[in-house]
Amino acid sequence: HVERSEPPVAERRGGGYLFRDGDGEPVEVPEHYFDVERQLGELGEQGVDAAVTGAGALSVDHLSLSQAEELAMHLNEERAELERRFPGRLYALALLPMQDAQAAIQTLDHAIRALALRGVSVTPGDAVGSGTGRPVFQRIAELGVPVFLHRCPREIVDWLTGENPSLTVVHG
Repeated sequence: HVERSEPPVAERRGGGYLFRDGDGEPVEVPEHYFDVERQLGELGEQGVDAAVTGAGALSVDHLSLSQAEELAMHLNEERAELERRFPGRLYALALLPMQDAQAAIQTLDHAIRALALRGVSVTPGDAVGSGTGRPVFQRIAELGVPVFLHRCPREIVDWLTGENPSLTVVHG
């Protein structure tokens, strides 16, 4: 995002970043957010034994399809490596390029089958409203992994689980 000229954009700020998505106040991402050992240590001090990490409210859907696929694959591989480095303490969720169902399914299959990630983090957005995400959510249900939804109205959750009764949804 550092090289982008239109939101979302980021600029380097010390060892971290200042992230702007165009919808509100900039978000500072300090350097220590990238220190997984420190993060897990702080969580441990608070009595948290394990963390689940995913993209949260961020997605790759604003990028071109080729960029989105490349970044999602790279981040999924990085998260899988972190999960291997911190077994039992960190669980990683896959990121998918939801702007294209076939690309999302290929990325999903790679993340779950090859990388052994245990779930998916999705900001459903237009993929749900337009119906293009329907085969992606069907495939998530077939693989038997949970999907963590962000920025998703309750009626969308109800629709997804109605369409896919075996889909496990975690909704904040």
